[in-house]
Amino acid sequence: MALETNMAHTTYDWERFDAHIKETVRARLDCRAVVADAGLVKKRGSGRYVKIHCVDPSHEDNHPSCSVGPDGFKCHACGASGDVFTLVGLLQHVDSFSERVRAAARLAGVDYDAERDRFVAAERDATWRSSSYETIEIHASRDLSEYRRDEVVDNFDDLVSPEPDGRDGKDPDEPLAGRSGVRAQVWHELVSRLSLDGPGAEYLEARGISRQLARALGVRYADPDTWRDALRHAWRTHGARSLDAAGVLGRDAAHEHVPHPGCYGGALVFTYSGGASPESLRFRNLDPDASIRYLSLRGPHNQPRVAYLSDLAHRPLLGASPGRALYVTEGEINALSLAAVGRACVGLPGADSWRPEWAYGFADFDRVVLLLDGDRASEQLARSILTSCSDLYGDEWTQRRVRPHLLTDGDGTILDANDALMGGSLEDLLRRAEDLSPRPE
Repeated sequence: MALETNMAHTTYDWERFDAHIKETVRARLDCRAVVADAGLVKKRGSGRYVKIHCVDPSHEDNHPSCSVGPDGFKCHACGASGDVFTLVGLLQHVDSFSERVRAAARLAGVDYDAERDRFVAAERDATWRSSSYETIEIHASRDLSEYRRDEVVDNFDDLVSPEPDGRDGKDPDEPLAGRSGVRAQVWHELVSRLSLDGPGAEYLEARGISRQLARALGVRYADPDTWRDALRHAWRTHGARSLDAAGVLGRDAAHEHVPHPGCYGGALVFTYSGGASPESLRFRNLDPDASIRYLSLRGPHNQPRVAYLSDLAHRPLLGASPGRALYVTEGEINALSLAAVGRACVGLPGADSWRPEWAYGFADFDRVVLLLDGDRASEQLARSILTSCSDLYGDEWTQRRVRPHLLTDGDGTILDANDALMGGSLEDLLRRAEDLSPRPE
């Protein structure tokens, strides 16, 4: 039967709108133009950069020690850095991030309120109806009406497996939303029906990552057709409740089932694994026009509880062994880039995703290198990791073994691991990082 959307009600994906606004502003607003218009440029720096006095009010910068590039700024004296929104906020003395976005939008000639109105109208008129969000036809082994459409379960930890004799009033053989094992089975079945070829493999190889390595590390590609086929099979096997619990179905405003949008337009599928079974999935949308590139499964209970590649960090596949350096980076693509040059690594699904228990695996390595992006969120992530290490191993151990590090090119431009891999400099930059990293006595 068809999973259809009730068009009488609309919910708005404000995260997608925020991402759209920020992407639009970044595309139109050059940080160098912002400081030039403010009369702050003191001299030309190297390459694409200009020099200004530091914009951080806590830094009395007597010499122009702050470099400003197209996308952001960094003070080489105090370390203050940020993107165009941080820069505009400091220049206009605006603390609220949402107001910083509005202020930057004004400078970029973007009418924030008009964009918001257009977004609301588009969501209302076309939610789940365009070709990118077409509904899927499910030939289920049981009718969808068996699933209570008014049943919305958010706290899955409150659900328990039924008693063996079914005393809770449910069929003991029915997959329950609260069983993490069933969720893992759903994810495993979906991924097992996917492969890595076509646009997915081409995208990775263009970024310096071989399809052989990516396939060995569990990366798959799903276009809309293969994703719908995989959902159909999983639906027949596990039923609606389990797919809903596993976060691979979304809900519209009327709580009707709709497919999770992760693979609309084609996406890489990353499996987060804690060992024998999947812990979660993440999607990298390859549609160049997509306003949101990365998507997670629906529901907080389905977010990664392990770091990406953490189950492989000690294995020879990555050329890693205890006693070497472990690299901690943001994002799956950066982690794959490090793996491509034989480094032990783990990838974090976002700057705000750190979990203190992930530091337990650090003890097997002589050095832990935290590769930063150079922005405030990345710096806060590094502080969180250092705090977790100090709490777990003590300050002395942490100072000896854990080091934040920036990958930079000859012009001082901050690179992520994949940028450096595509530029052919990653191996040399990592050797430099390893030479600078603290070592145990």
